[in-house]
Amino acid sequence: RATESITSDLDRSWTLSRLALSSAARGEWRLATTTFDAALAIAQGINNSFARATALANLATTLVELDRAPQP
Repeated sequence: RATESITSDLDRSWTLSRLALSSAARGEWRLATTTFDAALAIAQGINNSFARATALANLATTLVELDRAPQP
């Protein structure tokens, strides 16, 4: 995984959420879902409450954007 070099879980979660949106834009919904799930799993494991809340807020926004994206 390319994101393994990112040492911050918050940054890794954010990066994966952006990759999920990119995958959806290309019509790769299975990859988008898998990538979003990975971002969520990382966010859930963040110990710092502020960083976890930030990651989850970003993922909520990403989920709305994914829901609004045209699906096949």
